[in-house]
Amino acid sequence: MSASRRKWKLAFQKRTVTANDYNEEVEVWKTVFHEYGAIYYGSGNEQRIAAQTQGDQAASFEVPRNSCTSAITVADFRILYGGGVWDIRSFTDVDFNKDVRINAVRAVA
Repeated sequence: MSASRRKWKLAFQKRTVTANDYNEEVEVWKTVFHEYGAIYYGSGNEQRIAAQTQGDQAASFEVPRNSCTSAITVADFRILYGGGVWDIRSFTDVDFNKDVRINAVRAVA
């Protein structure tokens, strides 16, 4: 992918567990790196749950493959972009290991 398509700055956060003041385990998210990427939006999905309308927005993010993006796992990483939190659902290699495509979903209330 050409660098000109990578216009958007994405923040990648990793889940960690730490102890609070009462020595209880607490899940926290910490930004571990930023990367410029291309974004391809999918169609939204709406569901009516308990008389509330909830939607989600799907998108694919393409970023260059490097040591940071190679370490992404579905369980421990998420993306911050456009004022929302994007939960990673899957990722695959593209362009003979030059880029990584990350499929993610953002919940919209």
